[in-house]
Amino acid sequence: MDSISINNFTEAAKGCQKTILLASVVSITLMSFALAIDFQNVNIPGLGVEFGGKAALGMLFAVFFSLGVYLGIQLRMVKSNYDAIDCEKTQNALLRFPSIVCGNKYLRQFFIWLPSTLMFLAMYIAFSGSVLLALILVFICSIPYFFAAQIAFNTGK
Repeated sequence: MDSISINNFTEAAKGCQKTILLASVVSITLMSFALAIDFQNVNIPGLGVEFGGKAALGMLFAVFFSLGVYLGIQLRMVKSNYDAIDCEKTQNALLRFPSIVCGNKYLRQFFIWLPSTLMFLAMYIAFSGSVLLALILVFICSIPYFFAAQIAFNTGK
């Protein structure tokens, strides 16, 4: 039974790492959009698609939010599989699995909050330095990341 939990733990940890990376890429993409365009009209080169900048912003927010939900689900799977393992030595060994969601809890927190921090910087740039608007939008989009961070903090040591 432990071997199944170990395998599930490692696969979920890999999924978390990919999700955090993808959420960071979405944030960086939004930041580069904010630096390069004025959000009036966005033209996707090669596809010939043009739409309003607010639509692009909304789509990236939806993707960012969805990735946060998926990260929370994956971290819940990491925690449940970690808790299902009876051997403390095996649990300690799993926390040394080479993934950004394993190891030190504070390092886990840093990587889970990285996409939200990058998103805040992107919104700050996009809205010409309006801290309040950037905070409100990022807070709404980061709600799943709050739950994911709590799960990650309560997993292991």
